This record gives sequence, C-alpha cells and structure tokens, in this order.
Amino acid sequence: MAYRNGLIEDCRLAQTTICDTTGIESELAKLLDEVEVVTELSRNALAENARGGLSQEAFHRQNDKYLKRFTQAKARIDFLELEKQRLVAKSKILDRFIDDIKDRSLVIDEWDESLWIAVIEKVVVNLDDTLAMCLGMGV
Repeated sequence: MAYRNGLIEDCRLAQTTICDTTGIESELAKLLDEVEVVTELSRNALAENARGGLSQEAFHRQNDKYLKRFTQAKARIDFLELEKQRLVAKSKILDRFIDDIKDRSLVIDEWDESLWIAVIEKVVVNLDDTLAMCLGMGV
C-alpha cells in the first residue's frame, strides 16, 4: 500500500480505458436514428398502400425489407444496451475497489478476505502443483 496514489491512478486509467461507453453510445444514437427512419418509411409505405399506390405484393416486399432493417437494428440496440450496462457495472466495481484502497491503512498486517475477493479472479492449480493467481478486480 506504499504506492497507494499510483495504484489509484492506475485503477482510474484502467477504469477509463476498460469501461468507456462513448463508442457504444455513439453507435446507439445511429441505430436509434435508423429505427426512426425505418419506422417513417414503413408508415409512408402503409399510407401509399392505403391510397392504392402499391400492389399488395410490392407493399409486402417493401414492408418485409423495412421489418428486416428494423429487426437487425433492434437486435444490435439490445446487445449494445446490455454491453453498456455491463461496462457501467464494472466501473462501479472499480469505484468501490478504489474507495477501499483509499480507506485502507498503508500496511496490511492481517488476512483480509474482502481484499482477496476483490483482487483475485481465480486461482489455477498447475500440473506441477504450483498455484497461479489471476488478478481480476471483477473486470
């Protein structure tokens, strides 16, 4: 814990890098625009069909095309929203870890299970009976 400030800075850098949702938010905005465009195109096709401007076959073909575009955009939106939630949750975990580091004394003089759980993602037993600790911090 002697390098507390450096560790906190490194954690913040990791948090900024790993948990950045800027690209996701940008793609979500484009996809939401796509959904609006497709919805409007579908409405226009429906109105034109109601006026008798399209044959039923042409209307269904066009509507199927719009439905496919909408379905693809919606599936991608759903995926990106889940990914964004996952990244926000990771960011909160890192916030709690950083707060825990700030609150700890500079010397760890006894076993701390909560610190172990926060830092170690898994322990692997190698074929030669050595242990490998995989750091994770929940990310």
